[in-house]
Amino acid sequence: ASDSGNLKYVEKQYLGGGGSLEFLARTSVSSPTSTVEFTGLNNTGGGNIKVVFNKVITDTSGGVNMQFVIGDNSSYETGSNKYQAAHTYNQLDSADSGNEQASQTSFRLVDSIGSDSDGCLGGYFDIFGFADGSTNKFVTFALSHFRAAGGRYVKKGGGFIDSAGAKTKLKFQLSSGNYTAGEFMIYRYKES
Repeated sequence: ASDSGNLKYVEKQYLGGGGSLEFLARTSVSSPTSTVEFTGLNNTGGGNIKVVFNKVITDTSGGVNMQFVIGDNSSYETGSNKYQAAHTYNQLDSADSGNEQASQTSFRLVDSIGSDSDGCLGGYFDIFGFADGSTNKFVTFALSHFRAAGGRYVKKGGGFIDSAGAKTKLKFQLSSGNYTAGEFMIYRYKES
């Protein structure tokens, strides 16, 4: 208090709760693999998740698409046009910019990642409704990458996954080739 020079404080137990992220899993790619898969992502603590990836590199010099699919304990959701995605992009070393969209059997995050010497990417995305019973899952994402064909890109976008019910697994796949490096981390949004 100002009149006595004493420091007043409030103990943490008396403060209100707030949102936070709970770490769930990490995979670091150290040898070539065509997919990175996470299973056992149940509904404990909330149905929304965040995925962060860093320095993801592939072995295909022509450039490949990075995609993901979600599933439950029995299978992955790969039905026709189940995944709808759109993003805007800006090329940092050029005036190039634009919009891209797709509706397909997997959620395409980025195209033409590049090979070890040509490119890599990092960023994050959120899936809202991943582990609850909602009919539609909503996705938002932001990433930066070096493209195989040249150029440094920043992309922001989102989309929808038409898949009812709680999901428990997530798989990252490429249109061709293998991941040769990179780190994938999954977090769950907690309400308190």
